[in-house]
Amino acid sequence: MADKSQRLDALRLSEDEQVHILHELDEAANHAAVAELRTSQRYRYQVREGLVMEAEGFQIQFIVRPRNLSAGGISVLHGGFLYAGTHCAIMLRSIDGELARVEGQIIHCRCVHGRAHELSVHFSEPIEIGNFVDVHQARVVASAATPAYSSAQVTRLARRLEELASEQAPLEELSRLLAQLTTLLRPN
Repeated sequence: MADKSQRLDALRLSEDEQVHILHELDEAANHAAVAELRTSQRYRYQVREGLVMEAEGFQIQFIVRPRNLSAGGISVLHGGFLYAGTHCAIMLRSIDGELARVEGQIIHCRCVHGRAHELSVHFSEPIEIGNFVDVHQARVVASAATPAYSSAQVTRLARRLEELASEQAPLEELSRLLAQLTTLLRPN
């Protein structure tokens, strides 16, 4: 790891600004029209002083602001864009204050406000979530969802759509089938 003098807070926002952005993201997630399919529950994970993150290709460490945490990944605020596929390591802070280095890969990056970007990191190995949040007290921000559709139905419609597209079927027919597939996948 690089020494502390090589840490950069690229976010460069006040505590109030960071809290405001996190609140906006949580509100937007609560009102999202599309249900997220998660493999594990996400818990609010706030570390006011931020976490240290190393990203492949950079000689410095970044200070990032965590948003939420699951056994399989973390969402953080960062002051710039990083490509999906970038390998990284984040120093998580456990409930008892110990630091744990967790390796992962950025799977998504989006600009959420000015230069503030939300990074979604998938861990290389699952963590024991109870070491980092009190699962009985922490607020669950997203739960593992059970699909409301049959995978056989989706597969059948997707294959039929592929067949029609390869046969250059009329656009109306493709649109009708796509609408059926979309309706099937829409959350209740």
